[in-house]
Parts: sequence; structure tokens; C-alpha cells
Amino acid sequence: MDIKYLFKPNKEIAFGLSILFFLMIPGIGFVDYLTGPAITFGLIYLMPVSAIAWLNTRPAIVLASILTAATWISVDYLSGRFSLNIIAYTWNFFSRFVLLLIVASLLSILKQELLKTQELSRRDPLTNALNYRGLRDVAEREIYRSSRSGQALTIAFLDVDNFKNINDTLGHSTGDVVLETIVESIYLNIRKSDVVARIGGDEFVILLPNTGQAAAKMAVNKIHKILLDIAANRNWSVTFSIGVMTCIKTPPTLEVMIGLADKLLYSVKTSSKNNVAFSVYPDDY
Repeated sequence: MDIKYLFKPNKEIAFGLSILFFLMIPGIGFVDYLTGPAITFGLIYLMPVSAIAWLNTRPAIVLASILTAATWISVDYLSGRFSLNIIAYTWNFFSRFVLLLIVASLLSILKQELLKTQELSRRDPLTNALNYRGLRDVAEREIYRSSRSGQALTIAFLDVDNFKNINDTLGHSTGDVVLETIVESIYLNIRKSDVVARIGGDEFVILLPNTGQAAAKMAVNKIHKILLDIAANRNWSVTFSIGVMTCIKTPPTLEVMIGLADKLLYSVKTSSKNNVAFSVYPDDY
């Protein structure tokens, strides 16, 4: 299992595990009752609450903390471990609830920070597009989905022509704006299911799930025109070469898909530049 699923499992798995951990709470209380006061179960009571905190949002965390504190104090009462009045039992329940809630909340915060760090590691810091690592995560999922469903999967490899001239004549800050604008413009003109990745200095990949060649031509030609219009309006002396491969039979890896699109891109770069080349894999379809 990919380590990312430890941070964010799918909803069905998270729900099933949550039910299991909730059921563990009275089970732990029963074992605590049977063993008597010789063995303390404080750390064990924390375990299901911590697991629920890892998997769920605040309402579930609060509920788990209440149930655990109530189970814990009920075991003390039923086993007659302490001769305390109602005020003392109420205080012990409240203090245990607060302790459990604090630990669970801290663990939940830790998880969110880890998720943020993980997401940042998948993003290009300049453009906020996916980096190669992030693209691979998405592509592996889409390749698997495409192979199961039989739906076409399209990949577009975009290169900015003459980008070095921007850095040389207008400065790197303008070059950064060009790259940011490219990603922003692409995202505004694709579906939520599509992704953009920056895999080189001025090289980008657009992954279009469930997209045949006809739809790919419409989408990528539209993006090409929009980018050219923006460059012309801002007096940026760049154009855009794009290789677009629609995979009817899904290749086994992202590297193979990029290699196929890169060949198309190379054919554009070595001819006229500023064009879009389309093809289908495998070519016998």
C-alpha cells in the first residue's frame, strides 16, 4: 500500500476502521474490569481514540473521547476501585475526557500538517502545478482506471518556444510570471479531473483522463490559442509547441506515455515550432 493512504485512506476504509475502533472502546473497558486495579489501562484507552482522531473529523473525536471517558469511569465505579462521591467521579470523568480530547486533537492537527507537507512535496513551488512526483501519483491512478474501464487517456507535452529569450531580455522575474500565467491559464480551461504538471524549466504535461482524440484536439487547440493570445497581448516573444498522445490502449507507465508525447513534441520543435501534433497509441487503431 502506498504510504499516502496511511494519511488519507478512502472513505469506505476509514468508515469501516472507525466503527471497529469505536467497538474497541467498550471491549477495552470489559478487559479493564476483568483484570482489576493491578494493571492500569490509561495508555490502552488512548489507542482507539488516537486511531479515530487519525481517521475522522472533530465530531467523531469528541464522541470517541466522551465514550472512552465514560467507559473508563464506569469501570472504576462498577469494580468499586475507589470510594468516591459523585463530585469526585464527575471530576475524574471530565479530566479524563479533556485529556483524551487534547491528545486526539493534537494527533489530528499533526495529521493535517503532515498532509500539507505531503501536498507541498507534490507541487512546483513557483507555479503550484504538480511536480513530477505529484504527476506520477495521479498518473498511476488514472492508468489503472483507464485499463479497467477501457476509456481513453490523453497526455499533452507542452514546451515554451524561445523561453530563454524572455529570461535574457526581460529578466527572470518576467520569466517566472510567464510560467505562472501558463499554468493559471491552462487550469482555467480544463476540467477538474484534468491535471497540469511542470516537469522541467519550461516543460509542462497536461493529463486528460477519459479523453479521446476528438475531445483532446478541441481542448488542446483551445489552450494553444489562449496561450498565444496572452503572449501576444503581453508582448512576450514566445510560442508553444505541444505533442498530444491519446492512448486507446493504456501504456504501462507514465514514463512510456511521456516518451510517446515527447516524440510528437520533438517533431513539432524540429519543424515549424508553434504547433500541435496529435497521434493515437497504439498506432494500429
